[in-house]
Formats: sequence, C-alpha cells, structure tokens
Amino acid sequence: MFPAATREFRHNPCLMAPITFVGGLMLCAFWIFAFVWKFPIFALGYFLSPLINRTQFVIEFLYPSGLGRWIQVSISNLMARSLFKNSRAGDKNRGFHSRSVETRIEVVPKRLYIHPLPQYLDNIGYLIVCLPEQQEVTVVDSTPMGNVTATTKRDVSPPRIVAIIVDCGDASAVLRHLKLISDVHYQRKKIHVQAILSTHKHHDHTAGNRAMLRNKETAPDLKIICGGTVEKVPGCNFFVENGDLLPLPRFGGNKMDELIEIEAVATPAHTRGSISYIMRLQPDYLMSNSALGFLFTGDTIFSAGAGVPFEADIDVGQDSKEHKQTFASIIKASASVYAMERCFGEVLARSLRTKASPRNLTDRLLLMPGHEYSNELLSRQLVSTNNTDNCKWKNFSPQTFFETVSHYYVTLHRKALPQSTGKLLSAFGSPISLEMAINPYFRSMRKRGEVILQAIQFWHKHFARTKVPGQLPPTYYAYFANVHENGSGRNPSYSVYSKTASNESQWTLDAADLAEPVFTTLYSTDLDEVIRELQEGKLTSQEGAQRLRSIKKRLRDNVVSRRPVPATLPSDRAVYRGLLALALLGSSPTALTLSDSRRMKLPPPVHKYSDQIKVSRRHLIAVLQCLGLLTAEDDGPRLIAMIHQVWKEAIESSPTHHTNSENGNYDTIDLEADENDIVDLGDLKY
Repeated sequence: MFPAATREFRHNPCLMAPITFVGGLMLCAFWIFAFVWKFPIFALGYFLSPLINRTQFVIEFLYPSGLGRWIQVSISNLMARSLFKNSRAGDKNRGFHSRSVETRIEVVPKRLYIHPLPQYLDNIGYLIVCLPEQQEVTVVDSTPMGNVTATTKRDVSPPRIVAIIVDCGDASAVLRHLKLISDVHYQRKKIHVQAILSTHKHHDHTAGNRAMLRNKETAPDLKIICGGTVEKVPGCNFFVENGDLLPLPRFGGNKMDELIEIEAVATPAHTRGSISYIMRLQPDYLMSNSALGFLFTGDTIFSAGAGVPFEADIDVGQDSKEHKQTFASIIKASASVYAMERCFGEVLARSLRTKASPRNLTDRLLLMPGHEYSNELLSRQLVSTNNTDNCKWKNFSPQTFFETVSHYYVTLHRKALPQSTGKLLSAFGSPISLEMAINPYFRSMRKRGEVILQAIQFWHKHFARTKVPGQLPPTYYAYFANVHENGSGRNPSYSVYSKTASNESQWTLDAADLAEPVFTTLYSTDLDEVIRELQEGKLTSQEGAQRLRSIKKRLRDNVVSRRPVPATLPSDRAVYRGLLALALLGSSPTALTLSDSRRMKLPPPVHKYSDQIKVSRRHLIAVLQCLGLLTAEDDGPRLIAMIHQVWKEAIESSPTHHTNSENGNYDTIDLEADENDIVDLGDLKY
C-alpha cells in the first residue's frame, strides 16, 4: 500500500521538478566545495611532482649515512639470523642463505679458484684464491760408504695462499667462509687475504671492510681496499678510475698477476661511482676451453636482470615514451633503464682483451653478480601483467622463451631444496650466452642491434656514396680470428685442459660445466622424423647425430615477424629507434657530473643536445659481436665493412671532424686504429 502511494508522489511533475532542481543545485555546490577543498592538494602535487619523482635522492644521499648503515645491517642480520642461523643440525647451508662451501670454479688448474661467499639474505661476495706453484727439487742422499747414491723428489711450495675478496658486506660471514673453505679445499692452510675489491658504496657490499681491517686474523695481510674514486667506500685506501689495472696479491714465488689481470670498468648508474671488475687470464694461460673472462658486476648486472639506476638521470615513463618519439626528439641515454643498457654494453665491449679474442664465444664469459635474485627476476618476466617490450614473448624466438622458462624451473628447484640437501646458487658463474636469453636487458640490446644492422643495410643499399666491394680483404676477417686457432697466447703446458676431479666435499666447476644446459627443447615433428628414419635405416648414427644437432637450431627462428613494407622510407619513429640504439650500444656510459667525469676518466654528461653523444665504431662492433649479431657465417665481415663506410661518410660530411684517412681504400683501413673511431651521433643522424 505504501509503495503504491509514494509512486504517485515520485512521478508527480509539480512536486518532483522543484525537488530535483534543488537537489541538483546542492550536488553542484558539493562538487564545487570539494574541488575548492582539494585544489590546493592538486596544485601541491603538480608543483612537487619533480621532487616526488626524485625519491631516489633518499638512496643517494641519506642511505650512505651512518644511520642508514645501522638500519640496513641490523635488519639484514636479524632476518638472516631468523631464517638461516637457527637451523637444525645437519643443515648443509651451514647457516648461510645457500650451500656454497663445496663449490668452486677452477680458473687455472691447480693454481687459481673462485669461491662464492653468501652473505646476509641474498648477497654474494667472491673469494679469488691463488695457490703456490708446486715445485719439484732433487734431494741426493749418499750411503756412508760413498759409493751408492739414492735420489728422491719432494714438493717444495711457498708457504702462503694469497687471495682477494670481492664485496665484503658481512665480515663475520666472510671469516667463517675463509675457515670452512680452508678446511674443505686447502688442507686447513691459512688463506691470506691481501685485498678487498668493492663494487660500490652500498652497505650490504662494504659494511665488513673496516671489520676485516680490525680483525687480528686478516689485518696483518690486508693492505688494499679498492673502491671507485667518487664513492665513499668504508676503509678504502686505493681509489680506482675507469680502465685501471689493479695490483694483485703476491708472496714469494706465488704471484697472482702472472695468471690473471683485473681491470676496473666504470659503470655509473646504480651508484655514480659503481665499478665492475673484469678478470681475464693472461695469454700464456689461455686454454682451448677455459673461461675467457669473469665479470664481477656488483649490483649493475644480475643474472636475469639488472640493478636499480638510483644515481642515473631521471626520465619518468621512459618505456612508454619510446614509441612516441620522433627523429627530432632528445635522447636521454644516461637516464633510467637506458643508463643500465649502456653499462651492459660497456662491460661486454671491455670483457675481452683484443680483436683477436673470440667475442662470439659468450659461453666462456662468466657473470659474477652481487645478489642471488635469479628466481625472483625470472618469475617477474613470466607474469601476465608484465607488458614491457622485453617480455612480449611473441617478439622472440621459441628458444629464448623455453630457455627462460626452463632456467626458471631450475632456479625454483635449487631454491626449494631442503636444508638436509642445501639450497644451491643459480647466479654464480652464469654464462653470458645464457644471459642473452634470460636477461631482458640483453634481449633489449639484441633487438636494438638488429635495428642498427637493418638500418645500415638499408642505408648502404639506397644512400651510400661508395658501395662495399663484393670481395673483401682479409683485414675484415680479423674480428673473427680465434686466439687459439692462430697459436698466439698459448702455453704448451696447458694445451690440454685437465680439470681437477670433483668429489663429495669438493665440487670443482669450469666454464664447460656452467654452460652445459639442463634442458633441450625440440620440435616434436623434427624429433619424430629423425626417430622414424633411424628405425627405417635411412640414417646412419653419424647422420642422425648431425640431424639432432641441426634441429636444435630451428627454435632460434622467430615464428611471428612483421612483413616489411616495400619501397618505403623509414618513419620518424623508426629513425629515432635506430639513433637510440646507436647511442646505447655504441657509446660508453657518461659520468653523472663534470667533476665525476674528470675523476673517473669518463665522458662528460650530455644534457640537452643528444647529437653530441660520442659513438665509437669499435665499441659498437664489439657489442654487436658479443650479442651474436656479427658472425663469420652470417656475413659479419661485410656488415663490419658497411659500418666502416657509414663512419667514413659521416666524417666526410661533418663540418667539425677533420681526417687524413685514405678515401675508398678498404685494404688500408686499420681496424684497431683510434683515428676516425668516434663520431658525434648528429653526424650519423644527418
């Protein structure tokens, strides 16, 4: 009865029209009041947005303070103690976040080894151990009659094992490791640590430096603590600049510098003075299957990811803006993710010694990151909400996707192992060949490299004033020479690699072990066809093995590709992407400030005029080779000749660049010469 009565009132125009009008006015008044009330907040947010976008200043300026150190170390120790150190008896992790004491990488047989040093919740430091060389001497004993002599031999060695630590965040954990490693691997001989290399200033990598200097066991030998010259590394007494070769430990006849060299490479992004340390074998100790380089990258390069660029330039929404930029847009190559990609390229370009090094053998370049983040970083790539270009799997080959997924399963398995077995490290010694597939930054760089090569071939076909000749001189094939094929840098005593055997308590790995895949993916139809032909006797065992090797490569081809539009010029956006790729892959990282540039020996920052970015031909070629885009099988020498021609014509057209190089004579070009190696991005642009 009541709803029926009110219906008459609700639909009565004479009554409801004024009520609706008054209600509308009240609602408008409320909206106006809310807008006036909220307007100061909107205005404040608008004017403070530049400061809000720079919250990383907290990390740059407040985190390095003593209070920041106390907070991080206290929280990290508390969490590590609750998670790892209160474990039951029989824990194979020994109170660390991963089982590592048994594991080591053999760099030089019987002489040089690398051990991981798990610290805190997920940090990894490294111990580089150099053993004294075993020497045999002859001892002659005579009988009392003097007419008979007996000759015996014994090993005489210098008494000390010398070592370097890379990143000492937790001194107590490192000291425990030194004792355990000595007991398990080196007959309880003392390991004399003579140097600590700090990759950057953050406390989880440096908080243990001063404690090691105060400790009575390590203080007498520890003479050098290295850090970037613009970093405030605790206890640092040896400040390194970009390109410095470090003094290495020695005692008596045990000299580490006879076996390896370590170069400091400035990678400013995570912090302004971040340093990556590249360890290379000396030429006399290079072997046919030894690792070519070890990349200690701290928080710059992780397995399957990268560190946060806390102290790089800021460019909000960089990924989304990239697809909207045009030919005339400014390239902020030192900002955000771009800064990290430049650091990746710098490490790749500097990882090998000379042009004669086989840059395409990236399975022999081993990554030594500062954290065990592999599982978390891989899982982020596989979630459906990740829409970044580097994780749109349709843009990549099936092999790239399956390698990422299979490695995620491996890391998940190693992380889930019980305490009675021990959790195993996944990031330790990760080969760069694997990182090319599972690391989104390397995938992005490879895509950029493909853009560069497509653009250069398009330019050569339509615009080059001088065409690269069909028959190239041998000079251009020098980039693909293998250091072991030409006989240089090879010690006959190490011509056959003989790895130290592993046992239950000593797990000795080498580059071949670390590069060995756990899973292999094939197309079912290809495999079934090989099986059928083997059963029918159409294939010999040799032919079957060859077919199986070849079908593995089929997954490298993309299954989704864009069809190029014929007879069209590149769009403004395509030109921008090509220029961006040249800036990121062809130039070294720049310093954050002019003063940093002078102190770190880095290029100065480029602010508004991205045309002034210096692009190096050699740097670009080295990075493209490490990315696997320039190979002798895929017309690499001809592509390198085209790159040289681009540089030559850009220099000839530049009003500011002067050169005395010969014109058009490909036989006289010196691939290692500094002359004409660097041009401005603007010269390449126009």
